[in-house]
Amino acid sequence: MIAIVLHLHYQDLWGEFKDKIVPLLSDKVHLYVTVNEFTPISIEISNYAKDVYILENRGADFGPFVYTYNKIRNLGYKYIFKVHGKKSLHNTKIGNTWRKRLTEVLIENEDVFNSVVSAMDKDSRIFMAGAYSCFYDRAKEPIDGKGRTDCLPYIDKLNEYLNIETHGCFIAGSMFAVTTEYLEILFKDTDLDKLYNNFRIGYFRESSLEHAMERMIGYGVEYHKGKFLIINPSE
Repeated sequence: MIAIVLHLHYQDLWGEFKDKIVPLLSDKVHLYVTVNEFTPISIEISNYAKDVYILENRGADFGPFVYTYNKIRNLGYKYIFKVHGKKSLHNTKIGNTWRKRLTEVLIENEDVFNSVVSAMDKDSRIFMAGAYSCFYDRAKEPIDGKGRTDCLPYIDKLNEYLNIETHGCFIAGSMFAVTTEYLEILFKDTDLDKLYNNFRIGYFRESSLEHAMERMIGYGVEYHKGKFLIINPSE
């Protein structure tokens, strides 16, 4: 089974995601949605989702992801597709561009979705899949890069929770498909309720625990002998 986990802070984007996600749903593909407030849109979403969780605005898209993963981790899902309504209000043109790049290789249509699942089924070493244009390798963000060094205090904090001890690659924008086998390795013995509550309430554009998590959830892939499926839609 597969879970699509959608965080929708900006509920006006539901129509865009609905068009992509609803055709993918079946008895083996389930939708879970997190929102920050109860609205008529969230009521509509509940017609399609297994669950809609109304959460305070904690940890951007990663707080809700940790919360939802904790809810569904024992339900037998093999893969989780993590997506969210990225807008980047400081520059909506960039936000819209990144949202398109990140989603078009994962959930654009049934063929795209099924091709990702098929590739991951064929190679058990693939722990995470995402967009080529948003993939940061060690050259794009070196160990002394500003984005990483700004996050170091939060990376150190995450080291208390994650089974990972190294710099590595990650998918910027934090939309990806991931195996639950990898998540269980990464979050081994982690108190996910405690981790969730460590995320701050509010939006933080600069370094934060969620920016550190964006990196660390990727770093662990190669550390644990897995690999990325990096998809270029032009190919």
